[in-house]
Amino acid sequence: MSIPKPDLIGGEEYIYESLLGNGSFGKVYKCKNKKGQLLAIKRIKDQQATWEAKIMSSLSGPEYNEYFAQFYKLFKSYDGSTCIVMEYCELGSLEDVDLR
Repeated sequence: MSIPKPDLIGGEEYIYESLLGNGSFGKVYKCKNKKGQLLAIKRIKDQQATWEAKIMSSLSGPEYNEYFAQFYKLFKSYDGSTCIVMEYCELGSLEDVDLR
């Protein structure tokens, strides 16, 4: 199923799986692209997103893959939110891993 409004992400490009979490800066969704690849999409409504996306894109590459989720794409949602498409990590967030 596609994410229903108001949580539509990327039109029909991404298929909603579940809400992974939400906080003061926005929400993170588990989604699939049209090829069936699992992704995490972080939807943020403020300037924090631009800063975070720049940092993530600078840390993308094979030398960082072991330590960081891979950054794939940045786009604007229908409501003006910034969306960051990144690798989905099976183990969860850094906080989840730290708590284990």
